[in-house]
Amino acid sequence: MRSINFFSTILLLSFSLIVTAATDFQVTSQVNNIEIQLTDKESTSTLRVDFGVNDIYLFSLSNNLYSFNVDIDNVQGLAKVEGIEFETGEALVIGKAVREFFKETQHQLELNINELATMKTSENNAAFSYLFKISNFMTSIPLNKKLPFTVERRTSLAWTDLCPLYGQRVTARWDNDFGARSATYIVGGHGFCAGRCGAGCIVFGDPQYTQDCMNHDACADVENQQLGVCADEWSAASDDFLFSPDCPGVN
Repeated sequence: MRSINFFSTILLLSFSLIVTAATDFQVTSQVNNIEIQLTDKESTSTLRVDFGVNDIYLFSLSNNLYSFNVDIDNVQGLAKVEGIEFETGEALVIGKAVREFFKETQHQLELNINELATMKTSENNAAFSYLFKISNFMTSIPLNKKLPFTVERRTSLAWTDLCPLYGQRVTARWDNDFGARSATYIVGGHGFCAGRCGAGCIVFGDPQYTQDCMNHDACADVENQQLGVCADEWSAASDDFLFSPDCPGVN
């Protein structure tokens, strides 16, 4: 797990979650710490979110095979995404096993959302928000994507917010090997919550719906690829996951 010594001069609100596919769910809390344990007879995974008062967030997820980290600096508008495969010591590549690990982690958060809700306070609400944002982000990282990479907030107006258009039709645009393509989709519809920044639909947290995420959803839907011809669309959407506004009250 990465060192966070650079947080020593700032107040930290820490969230430690131990996540596996088990059903045993235990919650403990302290003044600046929330810890959730899900035990499994085979392995244990650890999910942690640290929040600094200078608007820096550190998200880490690890088990006995991998570590995955996202450092977000909201002031600089920059996120660093890193990971290691412990057996080889090499940079993590998002293969099918890693993707399933991410999905199972998110699934456990969904199953225990009511328990998590009891831990939220006005002081740690922002960190909880990033817990949900980054868990959505990690499940959307395309297969075969190699870490590390960075996500940069292009400008404060880098996204087109589709929250006000939820339930309405919008036009998605993308490129393939034959040129420009377009199609109309219902925001939040089509069985996969089209336009939501994240894989599929979720049952926890406030989602984000943006034009860039809609463009990538449409590309992936039509072209049946997440990277490939849709790589540019995913890159354009990646900062929306981490920096675009939430859509309170919608799924």
